[in-house]
Amino acid sequence: MPLHFVNAEKSPAIKEQGGLITHVLSEIDVRCLPADLPEFIEVDLSALAIGHSIHVRSLTMPNGVELALGGSENPTVASAQIPKAAIAEEEEAAAAAAAAGVAGALAPAEAVPAAADVPSIKQKAPEAAPPADEKGKGGKGEKADKGDRGDKK
Repeated sequence: MPLHFVNAEKSPAIKEQGGLITHVLSEIDVRCLPADLPEFIEVDLSALAIGHSIHVRSLTMPNGVELALGGSENPTVASAQIPKAAIAEEEEAAAAAAAAGVAGALAPAEAVPAAADVPSIKQKAPEAAPPADEKGKGGKGEKADKGDRGDKK
C-alpha cells in the first residue's frame, strides 16, 4: 500500500527549525477485504519536530484496514533532523566569529559538543597498574628469592 506524505511544509521541523524530513518507507503491507482497499495511506507530517519520527503503528488506518505486522514490529515511516551541512556551516561561522574576536561568540572549544561526542555514562578512568619490577610487595605470582628467607641455623 503506498504512503502519501502531506503537510510537510506545516511541520515545526521545516517551518521553525529548518530541518529535513526523511521518508524511510514509501509503502506498507495491510490486510483488508478487496472492497475496503484504499488507494493509499496518508501520513500527516504537520506535528513532526526535529529529533522525532512517525512509526507505522501511529498511522490512522481507514475502516476495515489493518496493518500486516508481526508482534511488536513498528518500523519508522518518516523522521526529522537537522541537515549535516547546516551544522557544519554553524560551526564554521562560530569559528570565524571567534577568530575575528566578535564579543559574545563561542570559541570552538566552548561550543556545545555534538551528541555523539558526549558519553552516555560517565566512567571512571582506569587506574594505572603498579610497575612489575617492584619487589617485596607480595603480589600474586611473585616468588620470594631464596636469599630473602631468614636462615635459622
